[in-house]
Amino acid sequence: RKGGRMYDMKKTENGWELWFQLGNPTEHLVATVEKEPVARKLMGILADQDDTPPKTAYVEMVGDFNLDDPEYAEYRVDADLVREVTAVFTAISAFGLSEARRYTNAVVWHGADTWITGDEIAAGGCFWMTAHPKHGGDSFETQGMTLKEVVEILLCSEEVVYVASDMESLKELVEDHTAE
Repeated sequence: RKGGRMYDMKKTENGWELWFQLGNPTEHLVATVEKEPVARKLMGILADQDDTPPKTAYVEMVGDFNLDDPEYAEYRVDADLVREVTAVFTAISAFGLSEARRYTNAVVWHGADTWITGDEIAAGGCFWMTAHPKHGGDSFETQGMTLKEVVEILLCSEEVVYVASDMESLKELVEDHTAE
């Protein structure tokens, strides 16, 4: 129990369901994960009882690109990011939304030739990061991930993870920028 919020989990035929305010009239599903260890880890994070060291995830950009847009994003994957993403998914479930957004400081954009503003976590069926150039222009966004995927990144043994359709290309791009 944290700040009047209560998270709990229950086993179903589809895996482990995590619920917010279980047993209350306002209860709603937060996530379903297949493996019990991942569900338990997520419960610990949501209950503020987790101090797993943060990981770095480099994530590819998707959609139509402008020359000034970032080439990739860097996420600090830690318990705070998991709680932020969970809050967006919880809002979607609680209010019956198709998409929700929340401002964040969990992302760094790399390779942009313009000032960036309005960093947000956006979510629908998955979550992604989005922002836009400070002085006009279309928004841009990263590849989507599920809550389960971000928890698995936090649990993995690697310090740095690449999330892309072509991981080798993204890795080379990151290495080129860090060598400069």
